[in-house]
Amino acid sequence: LSGRFKTPVLNGAFFHQSTYRDLFGADGLNVTVGLRLDYEKLKLNYDAGYALTHTYALSGILSPANRVIEMIKPTDIAAANQLVGKLNHDYLQLLPKFALQYDFNKRSNVYASVTRGYRSGGFNVQNFSDLLSSDMQAAMMKGVAETTIPVIENTPAIPSAAKAVVLEVMNRLKSAGQEAEIEKSTLYKPEYSWNYEVGSHLTAFGGKLQADVAAFLMDTHDQQISRFSEKGLGRETVNAGKSRSWGGEASLKAQLTDDFSLSGNYGYTNATFSNGDYEGNYVPFVPKHTFYAGAQYIFRFSKDRWFDHVAVNADYKAAGRIYWTENNRASQALYGTLNGRISLNKGNGQIAFWVNNILNKHYQTFYFETMGRGFAQNGRPIQAGIDIRCCF
Repeated sequence: LSGRFKTPVLNGAFFHQSTYRDLFGADGLNVTVGLRLDYEKLKLNYDAGYALTHTYALSGILSPANRVIEMIKPTDIAAANQLVGKLNHDYLQLLPKFALQYDFNKRSNVYASVTRGYRSGGFNVQNFSDLLSSDMQAAMMKGVAETTIPVIENTPAIPSAAKAVVLEVMNRLKSAGQEAEIEKSTLYKPEYSWNYEVGSHLTAFGGKLQADVAAFLMDTHDQQISRFSEKGLGRETVNAGKSRSWGGEASLKAQLTDDFSLSGNYGYTNATFSNGDYEGNYVPFVPKHTFYAGAQYIFRFSKDRWFDHVAVNADYKAAGRIYWTENNRASQALYGTLNGRISLNKGNGQIAFWVNNILNKHYQTFYFETMGRGFAQNGRPIQAGIDIRCCF
């Protein structure tokens, strides 16, 4: 198999955004309106093919003497095909944005927004391997059938019933194969979504306490997912219909003293397909829960000491459940890792000692299925290291 491909992309956009402050004379009430016109043209120039020669021979056993007879001497059968052509598609997308925000003061606000998102389409060039492999197999079988049929028909020693069965199989092989549907096999469409979000950013105690909360809803059309091709010859991007995601996120940061701070956040996402073969199933690779909690304490020293300050950090990160496939048969349950870091700082230099996954948690970071089997990549076990940094 060999091939040459060119995939030029032309993209252009016009956009404008305006913010109107103190709307209707209300101090702190601001509205933002934006509009983006996006044009994209995709091209695929392809020249891919194969050429091979295989040797075919056929022998039989003549009863009742069980004598082996040579029906077809070793014969070279050639198979070749070349797919040459061009594909092109263009898309025009109108992407509006609307946001309303009310500022309580310079550090606190509440907001709501509606936007339309867009992700480019493209071509699965790697799928030419599947197309050519299928065509090559069909061409080889056709060559075998065309060579075998005359021999079978002109061999009187073969019983009529057996001859009819063999010829039926050979004629099916002779007519096997079909013209490659290149566009259908390689093109995937753009994905676009409507996104709705409301939230607030709050600051208190002179900035020592900061909180963010948000809730969102996302309707996605022509959802793009990545998977291995059915024949296992590489990954491909396909459109899996519509999906709906909703959830929320909250984060908090507290500067308890000049040296001691705490931070954390939690997020929940419910992302499911809303139509098609996988309706009601969770969208792959989207964690249902995410969680983070961290703390930092800084020990400060006088200038005549070896270090200006030492920072001690500890955090715990968690994510899950994560579904790996559209059918939701494989998933990673909620898991978390504990991590730590000690940084020794002097001037512009730093030496840091760190440990990740202190509890040596076992989990999967990636999973895929191909050719009827599943393969998983495990997360990294406990790790430790040293970082040295110096700025001049």
